Amino acid sequence: LGIKEDNIISIPNGVDIKRIKNFKSSFNLKKKFHIKVSDFIFLSVGRYHVKKNFEILIKATKKLCKNKKKFKLLIYGSGINKLSSTVKDNKLENFIKLIEPKKKSKNTSKDFKLPSSEVFSLYKQSNVFLMPSLIESFGIVTVEAMSFGLPVVINNSSGNRDIVRNGKDGYLFNNSENELSKIMEEFLDNKILIKKQSRKSLDRSKNFDWSRIVDKYIEIYSRKKK
Repeated sequence: LGIKEDNIISIPNGVDIKRIKNFKSSFNLKKKFHIKVSDFIFLSVGRYHVKKNFEILIKATKKLCKNKKKFKLLIYGSGINKLSSTVKDNKLENFIKLIEPKKKSKNTSKDFKLPSSEVFSLYKQSNVFLMPSLIESFGIVTVEAMSFGLPVVINNSSGNRDIVRNGKDGYLFNNSENELSKIMEEFLDNKILIKKQSRKSLDRSKNFDWSRIVDKYIEIYSRKKK
């Protein structure tokens, strides 16, 4: 657009790290969704849309379940039940749980916060976060998951790779179900890898704490014109 690069400043969205650190789950995930205690949990969050590319998660799960590993894939978001026929056609009902958010009436309570405690409980009790989207303006759910210490596996696409630096903060896959299923399998029962990537996620998420984001805005607005 002809704007000088020196006049462009990039400031990301933020997350409430303090709230996340103090968060206590409102329910037992495995008990609520009838999941075995021993099952490993992969989680993906987002509304249903073609650009979210959730279908690739189903394809990767189909490949992974052939190894008879104990795991579940939870996909949480509005409209996500539109994937139910695809899950059924692939005979993956025992491996994939589709979760629609509870419908809420207008809440005027001072204690009401977004994201909801429901999705926070899913982050807190899952093992690995998956983001398959083909494009994101800014993947806030990825930062939320990282703030909970979840290792992240992200599609190598615009918006996603602005948050996750491949090999440093998490894993990027190139929109391939084969590649994705192999990365997912790496995490199963690999406590050392999970611990390592969890620490990297937490370190990276600190850059998106609202206190830091606010400071960036204050710094810009405080600048004197040259």
